[in-house]
Amino acid sequence: STDSDKFSLKFLLTSRPYGHIRREFQELKNRLPSIHLSGENEDEANKISQEIDLVIQSRVAYIGKKRSLEPDELTFLQEKLTLVPQ
Repeated sequence: STDSDKFSLKFLLTSRPYGHIRREFQELKNRLPSIHLSGENEDEANKISQEIDLVIQSRVAYIGKKRSLEPDELTFLQEKLTLVPQ
């Protein structure tokens, strides 16, 4: 048994679902095992969007405490971040 038998390295790659991005990774996808989580139907997209909003809320609260932001600054930051689609 060699040291290389003891370790496994895995990567998680995320991207926007744009054709030009997918094409760039096609060769890699063909050579390696992969799992595609699409979120392309409306229900899944809404669930993903809600989960992203929860992460944004948590991070804004954390940043607000760390930087001593005022409530109106927190609201502004959260509104701007949640306006971005996907």
